[in-house]
Amino acid sequence: MYIKASSIGLLCSLLLAGCGDVRERTLTPSVLESDSKLKPILRRLQPEDRELLVQYVLVYRFEVLPVFRGEPLVKQRTVNVGQAIDIYRQFRKINEDCHRNLSPVAVRLADLKLNSTSNSDAVEVELNRYTEIKAKCFARKRAVK
Repeated sequence: MYIKASSIGLLCSLLLAGCGDVRERTLTPSVLESDSKLKPILRRLQPEDRELLVQYVLVYRFEVLPVFRGEPLVKQRTVNVGQAIDIYRQFRKINEDCHRNLSPVAVRLADLKLNSTSNSDAVEVELNRYTEIKAKCFARKRAVK
């Protein structure tokens, strides 16, 4: 009887541990490097969060280290699933905003440089605008918490 009760208690503990919030799960190096440990976590996430976590993991695995808050994005500290998703979501939004702001300036700059009749003052103005926007983007990446 005692063995049966303790077995039921152990089974309930294991079931409850599996029902916890997956976003609180710590992403240790062994979890980040193992597909078999990541699959159960990914299965329990919403599609958008799953995509963000996969991007975070790919950055970790391939050591493509974009800078975030002045430190490499994924090597800065141990994070849980929710923090990793939030970090990558913020990072992606900043990159999208920066790209949206930089693209028209880069196109105008390229057009000016290709046009042999354009004056150097116009090129310098666009180059300064491009540099200013890029500096603001970098400052935003460093400031996000």
